[in-house]
Parts: sequence; C-alpha cells; structure tokens
Amino acid sequence: REELRACMKNSDTLKIGKDDLERSRKTLDAEKADLLKERAALDEQLKAVAAERDAVDKTSEAAVNAFNEKANATIATYNTRKPEVDAKIDGWNAKNRALTERAQAHDDSMKTYNDTCATRRFREDDEKAIRAGR
Repeated sequence: REELRACMKNSDTLKIGKDDLERSRKTLDAEKADLLKERAALDEQLKAVAAERDAVDKTSEAAVNAFNEKANATIATYNTRKPEVDAKIDGWNAKNRALTERAQAHDDSMKTYNDTCATRRFREDDEKAIRAGR
C-alpha cells in the first residue's frame, strides 16, 4: 500500500505541476502577444515617417522644416521606447527559458513516474482505502 500511496501522491503532484505549467504558458503567450504588438507599433511609427518623407514637398522649406521637426520628435520617441521594449522582450525571454526548464523537469518527473508507477498493477481495494484515508 505504501508504494501505491507514493504513486498516487506523485500523480497528484504531477497533475498540479502540469496545470501550473499550462497556466504559466498561457500567461507568457499573452505577454508575448502584447510585446509583439508594442514592438510592431513602434516600428510602424518609423515606417510612417519614411512614407511621409517621400511625400514631403521638397521645394517648400516650410514643409521640409515641419517634416524634420515631426520626424525628429518621432525618432526621439522611438529611441527612448525601443530600449524599454527590448528590455521587456529580454525579460520575457528569461521567463520563457525558466518555464522551459520547469517543463523539462516536469517531463523528467513524468518519465520517472511512468517508469516506476504507471506500469505497476495495484489492487483497486488498496486505492479505495487510501482515498478513504486509511
């Protein structure tokens, strides 16, 4: 019965671990989607400046000066925000690596469980007794 009790405990622990990993993965996936949107929005600002540059009336000093002022402000914002976004991405990458390591450890534990418990036969009466607290 003690072997069965240990196997049942391991099974419960593995299920909790799996559920936790799945929740963590969903959270990271949502965070990744937000980061990708943030990065894309930042890149779009530069693309908009480039597109606007091509449309500026280069014969008008006022138009060129207005564009340059706007472009410089956009580029300054980009240069401020890009390192912040890159730092968030680096943080996400670190969290993703840690989750991958946790998932690998869980997989290793699952393999051990499968090798030691999943292939063993236990009496159904023993399982009922353990679940009943005996």
